[in-house]
Amino acid sequence: MITYLLQTSCCWIVFYLFYFLALRRETFFTSNRVYLLGSLLLGLVFPLIDFNWWSIMTKDTTASIMVQPLAVTVNQLGYTLEEIVVTSNRTSVTSTGTILAGIYCLGVAFLSLRLLYGIHSLWRLKKQSNVEEREGYQLVRTEALHLPFSFFNALYWSQQLNLSAEDEDRILRHELTHIQQHHSIDIILLEITSILFWFNPIIWFYRNAIRNTHEYLADQKVLIKSKKKQYGQLLLRQMQSGIAFSLANNFNHSQLKKRFNMMNQNKSSRWAITKYLWALPLLAILLLAFKASDQLVAKSEIIETNTVAIEKNTLLTIAPGDSIHSEVDQMPFFPGCADIADLEERKTCATQKLLTHIYTNITYPELARETGTQGTVVIRFIVDKKGKITKPEIMRSIGNGCDVEVSRVVETMPDWEPGIHQGKPVNVYFNLPVKFKLEGDPPKVDESAKPISLTIFPNPADNDLTVKIDAAAGPATLYLSDITGKVLKEISYENFSGTGEESFDLTSLNVKGTLLVTVVQGTITKTEQVILR
Repeated sequence: MITYLLQTSCCWIVFYLFYFLALRRETFFTSNRVYLLGSLLLGLVFPLIDFNWWSIMTKDTTASIMVQPLAVTVNQLGYTLEEIVVTSNRTSVTSTGTILAGIYCLGVAFLSLRLLYGIHSLWRLKKQSNVEEREGYQLVRTEALHLPFSFFNALYWSQQLNLSAEDEDRILRHELTHIQQHHSIDIILLEITSILFWFNPIIWFYRNAIRNTHEYLADQKVLIKSKKKQYGQLLLRQMQSGIAFSLANNFNHSQLKKRFNMMNQNKSSRWAITKYLWALPLLAILLLAFKASDQLVAKSEIIETNTVAIEKNTLLTIAPGDSIHSEVDQMPFFPGCADIADLEERKTCATQKLLTHIYTNITYPELARETGTQGTVVIRFIVDKKGKITKPEIMRSIGNGCDVEVSRVVETMPDWEPGIHQGKPVNVYFNLPVKFKLEGDPPKVDESAKPISLTIFPNPADNDLTVKIDAAAGPATLYLSDITGKVLKEISYENFSGTGEESFDLTSLNVKGTLLVTVVQGTITKTEQVILR
């Protein structure tokens, strides 16, 4: 989700900057409207496009490798904390992600209510007014004082306005342009997008640009039969005439200076229309950028699984000045306790702050809960001479998202106070055991039960996947999850016959890199990894 939001923002920023620098002063108002709306929608769907076809066209033959998790004993070199226990029902601590999700939902709720209130206000105003059916639109004569405005096919006109026949005609032509060109559809689209992406400032630039373009189009229609001077004076007179409805197309839009400048702008030359073709290289750049991003995600597992072997070889040839110590005069400390002079008290303080950080950020992976996975993950990392966490390595694995969750939490740690040896900061090994424990007594394993066999093809996979299951007859559950343990699809078999086959469309799962296929039957669990290309 975060990747999608970042890629969408990237698209919008690039597209809007192109509009701001190359198109906003052109008098091709209809083309500008199409560009702004098109690029807004393209920014929403472009990050969702599967670029596997590009790999085929470019003959990308990168190999994919599956390596089983490394499992070793805890007695590794370095300092080891006491085991940290994470239970499945920990609710006393709220994670940062939960807080951010709550803030996002509050913003969406507030803006949604504001939109609904605006629509309700227009509906109520229409109900309280006289409605006349005209050719192609409805004229809503209201008792309230407000500027003339339109919303879809309704033109709202205050009977308190005292206008000449010429001014009424100009305003009518202005608002009919909004109605005939369906500008209200743009506004509703903008409102919905602004609600869903309220935190993204670029959407508000889009909002203003499209609304200004609406006014340029309407002004252009009026000026076909009216003089600029008289029309400009009308706009100035109406500026303070009454309230306006932000949801509708108002006759006197607030950006008067820009409208005046555009009225006096010389008509763009024909060659300027070729500027819109310049947007094509932008699409190519974004395509290459997203393709590179997809390749990085797909190859991340390969890089991670080879890191262990590389690090072990590196340990044999480290320069003396960069050697990694397992014992030092003063061990590394989690930050926040530097003002405590006594080393034992500082150690206790640092340990508590480390525990608080872990419990605040860690969650029990969904797949691990569903499959009853529990046990201890041991991660080893280096606190370097600058206090930075480097080279995290899972030394004991229990899978089903637990390893990934521990690694993720370690990566969120701030810089530590480095270890000291012979008066100098040095690199130090540090081991962190994290125990995942489900509430209640664990179920007894039936050692006589038939083991589960999974046959998965193709692997690596592109868009389609077939899973064949061979297990004992009886209830069973199939899970598809991502590498973090988030369950993407669940299929329950109340009366499993012993053999079965399922096919999946992977494009609907929106997962990249690695997919976990897990079958649970009683106390027996079987998990296989699928590399996604």
